[in-house]
Amino acid sequence: MLLIPALGVSTLYIVLTSLLAYVARKLVHKFINEPFVRALFFEGIASAELCGTCFELIIVADNFGISTYAVYLFCLTIWWSQNWGDATACPYTHLEDVVQGKASLRVAALKIWAELTGGILIYRFAHRRHFT
Repeated sequence: MLLIPALGVSTLYIVLTSLLAYVARKLVHKFINEPFVRALFFEGIASAELCGTCFELIIVADNFGISTYAVYLFCLTIWWSQNWGDATACPYTHLEDVVQGKASLRVAALKIWAELTGGILIYRFAHRRHFT
């Protein structure tokens, strides 16, 4: 009987994380005009959202099975595709751009730094939620 409330808590955490990222993206779009700086913020936000929601997806998979996990991941993938824009939350894409000559090493390093920062910040948020 406790499975539904527990799944509700996980769902609420995933939705809250995604909504916070959505609001953060809207604020960045509104207040930051420089395209490159905006892209850095978007990478950090996407990474934070990915890390935060996937941290909870692990709990969903462990407690409710792979089928529930698959449904949640499918829904999140659609959400991300509609909301992330050009952000990838994935360092290798920036390194690939360097190899292909589409971006400088400096640009790739800054985007990777933004992604790491987003991941570290959400880790602290997720860690406090689960371990305090």
